[in-house]
Amino acid sequence: MKRRDDERGVTMLEMMVVLALMGLVFGGVVAFSTSTISSFHNTTQGSVNQQEATLIMDQLAQDLRRSDSTDLWQEAADHKYHLHTARSNDATQAQIEVTYEQVGREILYTTINGGKSVTVPLAHNGTFSVEPDVTNSDSFTIKVLVGDDDDPNQAVLTTTVSRYNWGR
Repeated sequence: MKRRDDERGVTMLEMMVVLALMGLVFGGVVAFSTSTISSFHNTTQGSVNQQEATLIMDQLAQDLRRSDSTDLWQEAADHKYHLHTARSNDATQAQIEVTYEQVGREILYTTINGGKSVTVPLAHNGTFSVEPDVTNSDSFTIKVLVGDDDDPNQAVLTTTVSRYNWGR
């Protein structure tokens, strides 16, 4: 069948070529978008892990620095680590009790003051360890890990702190 000059339209071959080209362009856009979203998620998760690890490290370091020199960092019978610490916003530097507890991969922090206790999770997917210095009972090495073991965005922080000398 011959095509006449006054007939308009596209052939099936032209339509298939256009659809194939559109599929290639659309596939590239989808691949780029998926890669960008994945990268954004990984960066965000790494940032969240780092923030949680920093929060735990800062709180634990502050409590250890302000803890009573008679407090030993050791797991108690209730599987918690107990410290008596002074709060910086307390003009009298009155001590309160704080506990750190590892429950599975969750780190719990409890303050006990005047018979009232408040427990908050510091991390839902983390671990912490505190090793007292064998040569100096007022010095500790803290290690905080937040994120899965096989997670490339896992945050690991380590520091050494010493107790303040509150006129002792």
